[in-house]
Amino acid sequence: MKLFIKDNLGFILIYIFSFVLVFSSMLIFQGFNTIGNCIYFVFLNLFVLTVYMLYRYYKNRKLYNGLSNKYNNFEEIVNEFGNSYLGNELNRLTNDMYGFYQGEVNNQIKNQKEQLDFMNQWVHHMKTPLSVIKLYMQEYEDEEFVDDIKSEVDKLERGLKLALYNARLEDFRNDFSLKKFELQGVIKESVNSLKSYFIKNKIFPKVQIEDNIIINSDKKWIEFILEQILINSIKYSVGKGKYVEIMAKKENEKVVIEIIDDGIGISKRDIKRVFEPFYTGSNGREYGESTGMGLHLVKDVCEKLNHEIYIESEEGVGTRVKLVI
Repeated sequence: MKLFIKDNLGFILIYIFSFVLVFSSMLIFQGFNTIGNCIYFVFLNLFVLTVYMLYRYYKNRKLYNGLSNKYNNFEEIVNEFGNSYLGNELNRLTNDMYGFYQGEVNNQIKNQKEQLDFMNQWVHHMKTPLSVIKLYMQEYEDEEFVDDIKSEVDKLERGLKLALYNARLEDFRNDFSLKKFELQGVIKESVNSLKSYFIKNKIFPKVQIEDNIIINSDKKWIEFILEQILINSIKYSVGKGKYVEIMAKKENEKVVIEIIDDGIGISKRDIKRVFEPFYTGSNGREYGESTGMGLHLVKDVCEKLNHEIYIESEEGVGTRVKLVI
């Protein structure tokens, strides 16, 4: 109703002005002989105005209601403006806009799928030359330069793995499988996969896991989460910390995994933003190897699996990451 009054306010004001002008003219020129004639004139004009305004409101009420409502998505707006001439024209316009919108969305989905397919193929193609490089390295194991090459190859493999999981995350519903499995084995596999990275950086893992902890999750994605957290713990412990602790225990109906390091820690300014995409913070800029995507993907995976992740850190003291399943 408020929108209807605002829309017709100009018409109402002009009508009142015209009414006052005609009424004043009739009084001046003695057009009204009696009080009854005056009342009849006023009543007749108000009656005509009221009937006309009620007709307009009834005819366009769906239009005004549609314009007054709040919508959650584009689909709710279509065909919401009633059957009046103006309402039909607005319905036609919103249908046209919806058609353009759907076409643009479909194009974007198609382009995104093509990019993801390309990314997957590219990552898999890059694995072949890396495997060849590893074979050549085995022939020169005693050479001093091999350790440096192996370190760079490990970086490439971790980067490709991050890119592959990032691509898979876009189609997460088709790439996860919930099963019950023993946590201890997964943690040990994650630590062993980073064995050379631990050794190169002279950081040693301490694993404390309660026996027979079974979780219901996706094994592959849990391994990805653990590896990303461990990589960060190792990277930011170099030159300061000596150990990374991995602990797991049951707490009521939940399983809590904690990864603790005594590295350089995270500043108060950065810790609120560590899960943002491409945010590297002061530590990432100083060490120069951070993409800013590892923890972002970890957070995204945790949300999709309905797990929780928390980070506590103090600059110069160390970092504690808690994963709650």
